Amino acid sequence: MDGRFAEPVPESTELLELIHSLSDALESHYDWLWATQRSVVCSEDAVASASCRLDGWLTMAGAVPHEASGAVAQLAERHCAMHRIAAELPRARDGTRIPVATFDAFLAARKAFKDAAVQLERALWNSTCLIDALTGLRNRQGMLLELREEQHRALRDERSCSLAMMDIDHFKAINDGHGHGGGDAVLRAVARLVTRRLRPYDRIYRYGGEEFLLCLPDTEAARAAAIMDRLREEIAAQPMGAGGLCITVSFGLAALDPHRPVEESIARADQALYSAKAQGRNRVVAVG
Repeated sequence: MDGRFAEPVPESTELLELIHSLSDALESHYDWLWATQRSVVCSEDAVASASCRLDGWLTMAGAVPHEASGAVAQLAERHCAMHRIAAELPRARDGTRIPVATFDAFLAARKAFKDAAVQLERALWNSTCLIDALTGLRNRQGMLLELREEQHRALRDERSCSLAMMDIDHFKAINDGHGHGGGDAVLRAVARLVTRRLRPYDRIYRYGGEEFLLCLPDTEAARAAAIMDRLREEIAAQPMGAGGLCITVSFGLAALDPHRPVEESIARADQALYSAKAQGRNRVVAVG
């Protein structure tokens, strides 16, 4: 395995925390906006005691899902414009009149900011639909979006990319013997272990049931097979779930073909997985 392991944080939890922290940051911005307007209209210095924490949130917003990054950039731009125009507003002291054009620009910036904030919140909530609630991994819908992007990169850069379909062997027996709660615990444990062992740019997805799909960019078939075989051995050697169950997994490998629909490459990995099952399970099989 590559030494650069990514410490797993369940995406569902991380994303919900990001959404809630955005709500708090937006609330502080609206408090600042209210104080600014009061200061301008009433000639008070209320704005001095009001702080806007949105800049801090935008600084840490690198963790947002890719599909929401454009909305983050737009909000950051509108936020800067809002503060810049507010700083240019004269105070209504000693009969000073605010030019109509200046105040109209302020109101327009306020509306543009609100629209951008609503768009970002909607984009983040939509992203939660792409995450599997049990494991915190991207689900099949989120997987297809990211695999199509990876396919474009593979075609553009003329590089290899391998897909691995992974299935927990005899999973029905786990559910039958330990209940669905025991099965769920095994699924979560497997997802955590695999995520820890992947490189930061590798991805694992919950494909459905007890199946997961792994995407390994810049990885040819022989190296992908060696990586999956080490992962298979580690899973077999480590007790999984609350009950400390001993399990095995099977892998089917296929290249991500940049010239064919993504679904065809997934189907080829799935066919290789069926072959691994037919050959006795607890093994890695690759298709040519």
